[in-house]
Amino acid sequence: MFNNGIGYITINSTLYKYNNKYYEELEEGLVLSKLTHFFDLYQDSKGNLPFAKPHFVTEAYTYILRKTRIDSNKINPAGINVNNGYLEISYDKNKKPKFELIPHSPDYYFTYCANFDYNPEAPSDYFDKVLSDMIDEKKQSILLRVIASSFDLLEVRKRFARKIRILLLLGEGSNGKDTIHEWVEQLYAGQGIT
Repeated sequence: MFNNGIGYITINSTLYKYNNKYYEELEEGLVLSKLTHFFDLYQDSKGNLPFAKPHFVTEAYTYILRKTRIDSNKINPAGINVNNGYLEISYDKNKKPKFELIPHSPDYYFTYCANFDYNPEAPSDYFDKVLSDMIDEKKQSILLRVIASSFDLLEVRKRFARKIRILLLLGEGSNGKDTIHEWVEQLYAGQGIT
């Protein structure tokens, strides 16, 4: 069932299973139910069910959580997890960021996957027009820098301390606030966005 913990991780006492793109949270009750059914099938040489008891199920679940626990600093590493891979961010000798698309792997502990593909050849005409209709050029630069900083918060904090904290959009009516919110929400599949 748990394949020696491969493809499973525990974050804050919650078990996750890798689904070929990211780790999905498993409902505790379903895991306990599977363990119960497993112990219901395990018979000793006399035909008894020695482990078909609630405390064995609880102990097994606790053991699995401990065996698969990972360091919380490894969760959702720098970059973006997208449909066609993990967009890893690195820096050249001038500290300029560059991106490389890496195949999905259970070795990258993402708990989300953006619902789009990375395509560096995609035209940006439509995006550029929508953005310029909403925000003047100076503010576009601020917006894009703040959003880009979310790709690697640890690196940004090393360089700029705590300067970048929040993006607050003000205005009345249909001026693009919701559109920008939805764009950022799609980057992180709705996680960590308020």
